[in-house]
Amino acid sequence: MILDKIENINMYTGTHKYLDKALKYISNTNFLGMEEGAYVVEGDRIYAIIKSCQTKRVFEKTQILEGHMKYIDIHFLIKGKEQVGIKLLSEQKQIKAYTSEGDYALYESLFDIFTLNEGMFVILFPDDIHLPEITSCKISDIKKVVVKVKI
Repeated sequence: MILDKIENINMYTGTHKYLDKALKYISNTNFLGMEEGAYVVEGDRIYAIIKSCQTKRVFEKTQILEGHMKYIDIHFLIKGKEQVGIKLLSEQKQIKAYTSEGDYALYESLFDIFTLNEGMFVILFPDDIHLPEITSCKISDIKKVVVKVKI
């Protein structure tokens, strides 16, 4: 997992060619005026999903987290404040087997929480199971983009 501000996005280039293109796309795109939906950036290698929603309050420390194997997730918060639950994939209780069609599996797990403020991003690798769009405080309206990067 990499968590940082958009101003520092260039520090993370050179790891993976598609990741470099995705980071460049995020830093060069004004998402505020774009409508919700899916956007193709480079075929099935890189695509973006823009969404608006409200965060969900969580009270329990055990929840259902998602994990991906074919794609790296980059969550970039355009507007609002969001918390994300995170846990490393290691002996977690899988409750839905991985499906390559949707590129996800579900896990029941305890997790740690970090906060994304406007202009922050997180890069989530296959070992980072996660629960996005949550809050332990006040419910917030958010707008975000999730860029999927093929491994």
